[in-house]
Amino acid sequence: MSKQLEFWGGRGRVEVNRFVDTCPVCHFAGTFEEHAARHDEADKRLQIVYSCKRQECVSFFIATYRRDWMCRTTEYELTSLQPWAPEAPPIAEKVAAMSTRYAEILKQAAFAENLGLDEVAGGGYRKALEVLVKDFVLTRDDLDGEQRARIPKMFLGQCLKEEWIPDDMIRDFGERAAWLGNDEAHYEREWLGMDLGNLKELLQLTEAAINTHLRRHDYTSAMPKK
Repeated sequence: MSKQLEFWGGRGRVEVNRFVDTCPVCHFAGTFEEHAARHDEADKRLQIVYSCKRQECVSFFIATYRRDWMCRTTEYELTSLQPWAPEAPPIAEKVAAMSTRYAEILKQAAFAENLGLDEVAGGGYRKALEVLVKDFVLTRDDLDGEQRARIPKMFLGQCLKEEWIPDDMIRDFGERAAWLGNDEAHYEREWLGMDLGNLKELLQLTEAAINTHLRRHDYTSAMPKK
């Protein structure tokens, strides 16, 4: 496919493998306004400045195309869109309302992972787990002031005891997520057959179990047995 562009110092038509169809900042599909383009024939590089037309975004970004030095084709391949922001991981509505901090930490951990920072992303997911669990415990309406003051200072493992979380499913997933989260923070790994993907899955399962608990509480409160 070809594209007619206004370059600095002139205009021309170039062959590209695909057009930009999604904003790298807000991730919405659409068409984008072109503001400037630069074609470096010697470096086999084409760059185009776009802006997103979506009112909630209106971000500027640069699409970079490159052409293979060793190939005879005249087509440029889209290689990057900058700046790029990762999509926030989906979070259950009830959980997001319960813990806005968890949602933000999870987003930052995913950002680190998407940048290839796998050595630090695990620590971020581990922190997200701790905030999720402690914020969930703090939703209990039977806690006194002294207990509420203790919970933020407690070790995660203590918060995952039956005394604080009677729900077996939340404890089962949360404890195992904590074990793998500790592996991400320590010098040596204890669970050698597990990796960051397993930690993320256990965190998702812990979140889902908490969401189920919260929704069950809402329904049983609204519709008590007669």
